[in-house]
This record gives sequence, C-alpha cells and structure tokens, in this order.
Amino acid sequence: MFVLRYIMPRFLCCLFVVVLSQCSSAQKLQNQSPVAIEEIYYQQWVSGVSGGGSGLNIFVVLQSERPKTIAFDSIYFRNYQLKLEPDTHHINSYVARYLKSSNTPKTLNQNSNTIEDDLAKSTVNVNPFHLESHECVIRYISNEEPLYFKYDKLYAKETPFAPSAPRKQ
Repeated sequence: MFVLRYIMPRFLCCLFVVVLSQCSSAQKLQNQSPVAIEEIYYQQWVSGVSGGGSGLNIFVVLQSERPKTIAFDSIYFRNYQLKLEPDTHHINSYVARYLKSSNTPKTLNQNSNTIEDDLAKSTVNVNPFHLESHECVIRYISNEEPLYFKYDKLYAKETPFAPSAPRKQ
C-alpha cells in the first residue's frame, strides 16, 4: 500500500516529464516555405557506360535567390535523408544525389573509394517522417536552428536523352 500511495505518483510524474521533454525535441514541420519554391522534381539516370553507375537526382528550384539567413541542409525523400548542395549548372537551384548500387563496377583499385563508401556518403537510411510518393521534407537552418518544411508537389521528370558518341570505323 505504501508503494502505491507514495512511490507510484512520483514515478508517474517523472514519466510524464520525460515524455513531454521527448515531444519538444521532435521535428516540427513549418506550415510555409521559408523561400518561394518554383518546383521540386527528381530524375533517374543510368550511365551509358557499363559500370558507370546509376542513381537519382532531386532538384529544388527556387523562384528567387535564397535569403542569407537560411541555409539548406538536406532533403527527406522516400526512406532517405540526402544532402542538399547548390546546383553548379543552374542558378537558384539545389540538388541532392542518390547513388544506386546497380551498374557499378564490382572491383575498384585499392586507392579509390568503394561503391559502398560512395553510397554511404550520399544517403542516410533514416526518415522520421511519413511521406507519400509525391512528398518530401526539406531541412534548413535558420538562426542556427534546424527547421523542416513539407513539400507536397514532388514529381518525376523524364531524364533528357543523351546520345552516345558516334562509332569509330
């Protein structure tokens, strides 16, 4: 009886405090994007050379320049968290790359990275969000605080055809 009367309420109170502290550290999705997004799409690619690799690129295209107070960090897509980097080919665009293990060479020389190392660098197989196939979450830093924005208009774009070089005769 002593246990139920004195110890149990204190235990439940401590448990309640622990549960509340865990909820406050969870990722909170923002209702609005911190910048105007024109589109977010992904394209699959396969190297035309045997063993040249394959993967998927996700592009985040902004309508205007990103404010200096915001830094894009990563994107949650399917079951992965991918690093977002500025796209060197397009202004006001960012790209995340997912490398697949298909169409990769089985052996590499000992001085180079292995395919598994490249895959590990490009992806983290963790996604705390429940996402539909047309959704992604962008993680960004604002005032040194990580924030999250859910985008629900993600779509696949056809990969542009890249003709092979003409055969030598």
